[in-house]
Amino acid sequence: MEAIRVSGLDGSAIAVHLNGATVTEWKNQRSDNAFFVSERSEWQEGRPIRGGIPLAFPQFAGDGPLPNHGLARTLPWTVAEQATGYIQLCLQESAASRELWPYAFDATYSVTFNASSFSSVLEITNPHARAAGSAMQFQALQHTYYQLDAVTTLQLSGLEGRTFLDKLTGKSPKQAPMTPLTIQAETDAIFVPSQNPRPVLLQLEGAPVIWNPWIAKSAAMADFGDEEYQHMVCIEPGCVSQPVTLEPGATFRLEQHITLLVC
Repeated sequence: MEAIRVSGLDGSAIAVHLNGATVTEWKNQRSDNAFFVSERSEWQEGRPIRGGIPLAFPQFAGDGPLPNHGLARTLPWTVAEQATGYIQLCLQESAASRELWPYAFDATYSVTFNASSFSSVLEITNPHARAAGSAMQFQALQHTYYQLDAVTTLQLSGLEGRTFLDKLTGKSPKQAPMTPLTIQAETDAIFVPSQNPRPVLLQLEGAPVIWNPWIAKSAAMADFGDEEYQHMVCIEPGCVSQPVTLEPGATFRLEQHITLLVC
């Protein structure tokens, strides 16, 4: 499976696979990969990579008739631009995409990084002329997997008191505690958009999804190690609970910005 390696000026580097435009590595000279990738991931063209930052578009999970998480994470992307500490990839409608989803679209995925910061921007454009085109609806998400020493010691601040939909109980709405979020069991929570987002070291556009498969689901996934749930968490910026309606000629933008406190 073809991967592009991009270097930064300060010894940092990333690896991104053309299959799905999936970033699988972000490293600097003094640290391991910030992103989790399963040792059992299927490294095959047309198959999703289990780890890094898979892109979910135009469908999240199994919310519609498309394959799980849509088509963007398994189709081949092309490099549009590359420089030190930067790469941009693109994907357009094709015969393969139209077999699954009958809409025209232009997608770009831009990554800017150095040793201590990483930014990724997914843009989706409805290319139809305003006079003749029609709006399209979709979901979009950056399915970011983080590498952890131990998931049970993780504390997520910034989601205190927020409403979320619990996928484990049929998307019933619940309220997060007023303390930092911890992971002590299987977790699959879709947070709804906040009216007053607070600045944090991980800046996410849209409403995040928090996921950890825990024991039973890890054992049931062929491309995920039985014990790997202990060393990862997914914190995924996206528009999931409220799908995007994109008018002709308009562009949707989904960003995440990550800062390492110790690098």
